[in-house]
Amino acid sequence: MLLDLDELISFGLSALESGKFLTAINVYTCIIHASPEISENRVGLAKIYCNRGMAFKRSEKHDKAISNFNKAISLDPLNHTLFINRGSVYLDLNQQETARKDFSIASYLVPNDSEVLIKLGEIELELELLEEALAHFDQAIRVNPEFGRAYFCRGNVNFSLGRDHCSADLFKQAIQDYQKALALKTQQGEYEFYEATAHNFMGLAYSELGLINEAIDAFQKAVNCNAQLNVEYFLNLVVAKSELAYKENNTVLYDVLIKEFDYIIELVPKYAGAYYHRGLIKFDIKEYQAAIADFIMTLKLVPNIGSAHYYLGLCYAVVKDYLKAIVHIKEAIDLEPQEIQYQKTFQSVLVGLSRSGYYPEIIAEFLQQLTSVQTDDISNKENSIPRNRLL
Repeated sequence: MLLDLDELISFGLSALESGKFLTAINVYTCIIHASPEISENRVGLAKIYCNRGMAFKRSEKHDKAISNFNKAISLDPLNHTLFINRGSVYLDLNQQETARKDFSIASYLVPNDSEVLIKLGEIELELELLEEALAHFDQAIRVNPEFGRAYFCRGNVNFSLGRDHCSADLFKQAIQDYQKALALKTQQGEYEFYEATAHNFMGLAYSELGLINEAIDAFQKAVNCNAQLNVEYFLNLVVAKSELAYKENNTVLYDVLIKEFDYIIELVPKYAGAYYHRGLIKFDIKEYQAAIADFIMTLKLVPNIGSAHYYLGLCYAVVKDYLKAIVHIKEAIDLEPQEIQYQKTFQSVLVGLSRSGYYPEIIAEFLQQLTSVQTDDISNKENSIPRNRLL
């Protein structure tokens, strides 16, 4: 028995929804080529091309998916869903710029669709178009003030802008956004995926503000959100604890913290951040050779970290290996020229080298380039820089 058009369309949709993509493609192809009735209905035909495009998309046949969505758009150019679907294919292909164009058109067609605004903002956030992303998240919140995901996304932008501009106000705004997102999640019983991430970024924002106890509390909540240990969140928690121990000069905690960093390294042997922060603790407790080993491993994994070169240079200077100290502190200056302390310490190392009796012409040249500064003990806290996070 032959099926009529409505039955064929229903059968194709059922095949698509049940994951029988080849069947769906064949059914929709039959409809396109064998049904004069559908060919006279532009909107209906656009829907058939759209559904066939979705079948190709889910079969990871991206070129054919795009071709079908192009045809659908030519038939029904005011249908925002078609641009969303084509844009999602471009996202699958990591073509964010092209995807952004499609979601921008969709947003123009349905300006009060908060889901479209959020997706457009997320693409812009990935492209580091922070101001544009912020505008779309703000618009999504105006459209739907109870949309928890919008606050979460806006928090991400404010956090990134806070780091870019070293702005305490933006970090505070990010924290407020995450708190609102979490409150709405609790009320609505949704967005579980964002809960741990929101706590984690709140912890990072608190750390940037120097509110270490609040950061520890947020990181602990992030860790507790997952049944299985999330190593990144756990590292952030241990780093925050080490920052508190450093701030309060609580060396009693260092043994526990070293064991926790050991555990992280056991879980993820190539986690540069764990070596870096363990190296900082070893530096603080004056285990310089052990710290040297950790900073060397850090730089083996992530070569262009100025603060790792700096602390490695400090360790070499303390053990009076001045030539290696110069090499690494000079590398830190080259990588992060804005850190004035690097240059001050470099001056001190050069002075130490000159006092050792080894004073080649290149050292004299460096000394002429740098402002004179007296530093008696380069290993003390007065000569250290902020503990840059390395994750």
